[in-house]
Amino acid sequence: MYKVFEDVIPEEVLLKIQFLFETEKSFDNRAYSKRLKKPWNLTKLFLEPILSKFFDCSNNGDDSGNIYSHHEGYLLHTDCEFKFPIINCNIPVVSEEDQKLIIFEQYINYGTTKTWSPWNLETKLDEYNQRVLLKPSEDKDIIGLVDKDCNVYDDYMDEYNHGPKDFYYGLSGKAVDWKPGNLILFDSNHLHITGTMKSNNKLGCLLNFNGKLNEILKNNYS
Repeated sequence: MYKVFEDVIPEEVLLKIQFLFETEKSFDNRAYSKRLKKPWNLTKLFLEPILSKFFDCSNNGDDSGNIYSHHEGYLLHTDCEFKFPIINCNIPVVSEEDQKLIIFEQYINYGTTKTWSPWNLETKLDEYNQRVLLKPSEDKDIIGLVDKDCNVYDDYMDEYNHGPKDFYYGLSGKAVDWKPGNLILFDSNHLHITGTMKSNNKLGCLLNFNGKLNEILKNNYS
């Protein structure tokens, strides 16, 4: 479902990503975030020698992903608009301690992507991203739902940032450390969400690569 490699992205590389973001003047602006698109084109020279140690990063498709900054957590969503498997390669760049990314065991099929919201918000989403007001337990597209309360809500989520606990009934997942220096990999069709925000701002780099995680990991890491 996911793989985390701890303390493998050197500080000088994180500073390069931060510099790219802070010196850019053109962003894809959202209500609570800023995003710099085509991140692989900007970072390949210094990231490829590191990432290629852990997985096959030779097929980046159309350079999807972004370098992003946000002061509110991302809602429950997937990133699988393409009709073929891709992985999310998430590199935390700037964050307070104890920030979590929650990756759920549940997933949807590739070819569509969704954001599940407990609130009827009008903030703009990507043209390919469907906002749904259904609870995940009511969404027939979600595979692997369980008949129990969400196991990570009490420890890593809260009503202010995420809405009521019962909205997440049926989901089971893991809270991984969103810590600068870590490398977080997971299949993009799995539901995921920002844990309770620990700071006013987070900066990260999301890269997408073609393939399923268990197929493109190097043999000694699979």
